[in-house]
Amino acid sequence: MAKINLKQIKDDYQKAASHIQKRIIVCAGTGCIANGSMKVYDAFKKAIEEAGLELFVDLKLNYHDDDKVLQLTGSGCQGFCAQGPLVNILPDETMYTKVKPEDVQEILEKTIQGDEIIERLLYTNPADGKKSKGQLDIPFYKRQTRLVLGECSHLDPGNIREYISHDGYMAAEKAFTQMTPEEVCNNILASGLRGRGGGGFPTGRKWLLTLQEKS
Repeated sequence: MAKINLKQIKDDYQKAASHIQKRIIVCAGTGCIANGSMKVYDAFKKAIEEAGLELFVDLKLNYHDDDKVLQLTGSGCQGFCAQGPLVNILPDETMYTKVKPEDVQEILEKTIQGDEIIERLLYTNPADGKKSKGQLDIPFYKRQTRLVLGECSHLDPGNIREYISHDGYMAAEKAFTQMTPEEVCNNILASGLRGRGGGGFPTGRKWLLTLQEKS
């Protein structure tokens, strides 16, 4: 079996992704799906095709230097379920809430192609009536510091190459090829990682105890 070159996959993906002009991310978390986000996704795909715009294909490495394409993806749960379906537009960092399929054509024409903000689709803070352009402007998100789930609202969970482009599996490769089992366990112990089942037992200590058991 040929060895998988993670760095090459990362470099190839990033080279292709450099041609993305705008990215449309439709939340595909459970809450948003229940509110119809996949219908919104399908509406975007249809509208983009009918407009004759090119969608990004990460396996296509022969883009011309001046090629500019759109990317349409789903994402993991973005955490703001009550306001779904959510649509994030990058690199503008614009987030629309409670998007319906009938809003899609307007978003494509005004925001994607015209760089215009659609005020009625922005989140409105009930406390002061202020509208927020993107996640970082919304009080709900400002109170959070995402670590493990930091990329959840952006990464396409169905695209392994995008995950690798964000250094996915790099730590696993290092653990398998450069570290001993003891070093792996001690590294996890030093990280302070704990179980989330209620007891909060140190994960590294659990791994070390397991390692000491005879197989």
